[in-house]
Formats: sequence, structure tokens, C-alpha cells
Amino acid sequence: MKASFLALLATALLATQTMAATVPATKTYPNRYIITLKPGTDKASFDRALSAEVARENAQERSGDFVESSIARHFDISDDFKGYSGQFSPRARRGVWCASRSARST
Repeated sequence: MKASFLALLATALLATQTMAATVPATKTYPNRYIITLKPGTDKASFDRALSAEVARENAQERSGDFVESSIARHFDISDDFKGYSGQFSPRARRGVWCASRSARST
């Protein structure tokens, strides 16, 4: 009985290793994000601040590791889900965070 259990365990381990080897690695997209707004955030104010931040960031002097920031999509599905997707440099992400704080309704 112990031998059959060990054989079953070995088969299961082999199957797991084979399956793991055939699953493709998850593709990552550097500097691409989905930004969701908290309920109560004034979307129009945030939109203006985000657009200004992206334009300001892209106007900066470009270096070897320059990441062009851009807004790919706008989401306004409901009052509970509003947001954006796009490519944002590390500096633009910090600006987006500041813009989100200033766009909240009081």
C-alpha cells in the first residue's frame, strides 16, 4: 500500500512539473497602468490635471531612459468605476498621484 501511494505521489509530481513547464510566462508591460478613481473624485478636474501632467512630462528633456506618457483609454462605466489606462513614466505617476489628491471633492 505504501508503495502504491509513493507511485501515485511520484506520478502527481511529474504531472505537475510537466504542466508547469508548458504554461507560458505572464507577459508584463513596463510602465503601463490602470488608474482607478475613488468614488467622489471629480473626474473633470482629474482629467484636466492628468492631461496637464502628461503634457508637462512629455515636454521635459528626453534622456536615454525616457518613457513617453500617454493616456490610452478613459473609463466612465458608473459612479463606482471611473479611470484611465495608459503608459506613465515614474515621474508622471507621482504627478498623477498628486493630481488625484487635488481632484477629490470636498
